[in-house]
Amino acid sequence: MKVRFYKSALTILARSSPNALYSEDLVSFDSQTIYQKDSEEVAKYHGFQVRMYL
Repeated sequence: MKVRFYKSALTILARSSPNALYSEDLVSFDSQTIYQKDSEEVAKYHGFQVRMYL
């Protein structure tokens, strides 16, 4: 982990671990494994929910 201390504030600059649970490949929207049509439908559904409660 890389951190920076400046004027009593701590800022995390970078973190890495060979045993991390986070995988950039799994959360990237640039991946070819993401089905764009499915994500569009999810966005429409959540937009509908917002409109119902406004």
